[in-house]
Amino acid sequence: MNTSLIDRLSEALLRMRRASAQLAGQLDVSILEFRALTSLRRNREGGEANVFAHDLVTDLRASKAAVSQMLKGLEQRGYIRRDFNPANRRKIALTLTEPGERAVLDTQLRFQAMMRDVIAEFGEEHAEQMVALVGRFAEVINRQLDQEE
Repeated sequence: MNTSLIDRLSEALLRMRRASAQLAGQLDVSILEFRALTSLRRNREGGEANVFAHDLVTDLRASKAAVSQMLKGLEQRGYIRRDFNPANRRKIALTLTEPGERAVLDTQLRFQAMMRDVIAEFGEEHAEQMVALVGRFAEVINRQLDQEE
């Protein structure tokens, strides 16, 4: 395989990661925090049972330490509440607060506005192609990673 292609692909992925980080920096919450808050919001809207920290570790594919640190920050900002389960104090139920709900909605609106501008400049057809290609690329990477486990 052509090492130039590998190098160019690696560089393109790095540039996308940097652009995503800059985009996230324009928002009030990190991408990981946003995904966690969105998960809690979906859970609340669905009327399902409590969400626990270990659920987020699985859902977000993040380490326990990263999720724990993230939850601490979200709680300090008043976006979530952590409630100990009296039957099992090691299980901590997570609840989205009203400020957390507002943070999710504000972030969604700001992100959508930014992405509309990006798509307008990039072109809708190119954006559709990118969605398909990135989705396929992610599938291949995930399959390769699953085979390694």
